[in-house]
Amino acid sequence: MEAIKKITTALVVLSFTLSAASQGYVDSLKKELSSSKTDTSKIKILLELSQYLSYSEPESAIKYAQNASQISRSTGNKLREIESLVAEGHALSVIGNSKAAIQITIEAKRMAEMINDSELISDCYNIIGNTQSLSKDYKNGIENYMNSLKYGKPTAGVYSNLSWAYIELNNTDSALYYFQEGYKLAIAKKDWKVDMLGGLYVNAGKIHTKLGNYELAIAYFQKAIQSGIGFEDWIDVSDGANGLGNIY
Repeated sequence: MEAIKKITTALVVLSFTLSAASQGYVDSLKKELSSSKTDTSKIKILLELSQYLSYSEPESAIKYAQNASQISRSTGNKLREIESLVAEGHALSVIGNSKAAIQITIEAKRMAEMINDSELISDCYNIIGNTQSLSKDYKNGIENYMNSLKYGKPTAGVYSNLSWAYIELNNTDSALYYFQEGYKLAIAKKDWKVDMLGGLYVNAGKIHTKLGNYELAIAYFQKAIQSGIGFEDWIDVSDGANGLGNIY
């Protein structure tokens, strides 16, 4: 009980710290948007806002994505229009509007196929997989994650999603395999995808909790919290703390 209290207290303190830092970044983007002179820069900032707010403020993320889509369409920027639809689909999946999320993402995939952009096609399959998995349709989610890997370069994010889906299906062998693949990729790339480490650590903690390896699970949940703090990722911090709380 004492351990849970300490975790809860630490999480509350972290929440205020991360909230202030996150709001500062959002405010800076909004200021940049208001002073932006070109449509190209406006679209870029709108997409950054949508992606950054997709979990913490999904309704706002949807509006930013829609604005980016509107400007992209009016200026004939097909690539950015597709990216805007993908961002909107992702945010819609977060709020639980699965039908709209899948419809929009399928349209984005159709457009990506027309310009033969395999990476965007891969992103669309990943979003569809996420939408299905968030609706607890893990088997179809896994199928679309596999399609994502088929069309695009392997990413730590897709591997993390596969690991998560297999955890929910109690397939710890496959969950562990995809955690390891995602971890190796995240470390090797040394780019923005390394921020997937928090989610990967959470997955590893859940896997080892299921396997009864509690000391290892605790170590991974602690790493998830540390990674979440470093990248200002609320979800990783919360999931890591919850994982610890479930063990204690």
